[in-house]
Amino acid sequence: MIHLLDLWTTQQVPLASKLTNTMDHYFHDHTFFEIFYMVEGSISHTLNGVTETLTTGDIYFLKPDDAHFFSREESNKDFHRDIILQKDFFKEVCQFISPDLYENFINNKYKKRISLTINELNHFEELLNDINALPLSRTDLILASAKAVAVQLLTKLLLCQHLESISYPAWFQDLLLRLNNVDLIKAGLGEILAPFYYSKEYICRSFKRHMNMTLTDYLNDQRLTIAAHSLTYSKNSILSICTDIGFSSVSYFNKIFKQKYSCTPLEFRKKQLNF
Repeated sequence: MIHLLDLWTTQQVPLASKLTNTMDHYFHDHTFFEIFYMVEGSISHTLNGVTETLTTGDIYFLKPDDAHFFSREESNKDFHRDIILQKDFFKEVCQFISPDLYENFINNKYKKRISLTINELNHFEELLNDINALPLSRTDLILASAKAVAVQLLTKLLLCQHLESISYPAWFQDLLLRLNNVDLIKAGLGEILAPFYYSKEYICRSFKRHMNMTLTDYLNDQRLTIAAHSLTYSKNSILSICTDIGFSSVSYFNKIFKQKYSCTPLEFRKKQLNF
């Protein structure tokens, strides 16, 4: 077995990605964390002795000691995106999301394989291509972008894990997916509920029963998460962020933001500059 060394990242740039369609048939493990997803085609993949056929959108989350290889034939035209993450960087991102995430990941508490929709696949391809297009001298932009994409990938893993652990009605699962769509969250509750035939009152009662919180509180929490991301990774004004995510009152936005993050949006932005 080959023990792959990290030849792609640096101390200033702890995440790197590349498209692969060759030289992946060697049995190997890594000195780094790896996330890879299928961009196009299908291929046989063996991980820790278990062989599966992967197709477009399949994504894997691997620890350094996970050993795998692809069974590639000359006629195979598949591509997969390999994302390399330094150990300390991966741990830092995990701790930013949840204090238990890193230990749970190391102890195999999460699935290694989930699936991306085509829209999600295109989204991550765009983000990673944008990072690769940045000049190496802009390590600040590369690092900020790397943190953003790593957080999104790991959050996707947690979301899939959560949805598979519970049994909601099909329409309610659709509702939760819409409540995690950034564009719909910004558009507001009316747009989120538009496809459903149930009354708003019935949906709100069902939501409280299933989630033990009101639909409004959940939506506001989602909006605040988007706001925190914008405060960290954009230079948009607080007023612009507030209105963009659907709040009409800056004072109300400041109030509930402080309830969640124990600081004002301005204080939060200042803190993230040192993250």
